[in-house]
Amino acid sequence: MDDHTEEYIDKLILAGAIEVSGIIAATGEFTYSFTEKLKTMDKNLKREIDAAFAEEIQELWALGYIDMDMTLSNPVVVLALRSTIEEERAKLPEQLRVTLEYVMSILRK
Repeated sequence: MDDHTEEYIDKLILAGAIEVSGIIAATGEFTYSFTEKLKTMDKNLKREIDAAFAEEIQELWALGYIDMDMTLSNPVVVLALRSTIEEERAKLPEQLRVTLEYVMSILRK
């Protein structure tokens, strides 16, 4: 990540558009959530993040880690048995694993 990108992310954090949501246990890296404030600060970034998240959710569904009715406009996401097995989660590419862990943390709340 270049300096300009890091500065921009810091700006968004300080403005409350991004917040730390957790830590990846294996790497110690922070995970982040985006607040509603991001919509007013950077609509394009918000749109890109939403699109990427939707693609990752669809991929997790296709791989059998989550269940949902894709015919609904706002489907309810449920964890599939495969997502509860650590060895199965370890088979995922890192970004999909992070997304699955994020979904799991939300569903625990």
